[in-house]
Amino acid sequence: MNTLYPPKKGVILSLDDIALQKDSVKAEIAEQKKKIIASAQHITAPFIQQSERIGFLSRTLGTGFTIIQGVFFGIKMLRKIRSFMK
Repeated sequence: MNTLYPPKKGVILSLDDIALQKDSVKAEIAEQKKKIIASAQHITAPFIQQSERIGFLSRTLGTGFTIIQGVFFGIKMLRKIRSFMK
């Protein structure tokens, strides 16, 4: 890489040089950020996929359990209503 930083002692940089240096540093930071994000996604990908499967399974079981509870509650209510009618 052809960068201007750090300037040597006694070298005076112009505003254009500083602007070019700033742009090159920003580009380097953006490139490093992309690499870090890609690495993090690659590392955590197996865990995310597994947690999605677990979440689907728990949601399915939770919904089924709620339906069964509703059915039992309905049966109990019908029995109580019938006992009041007699």
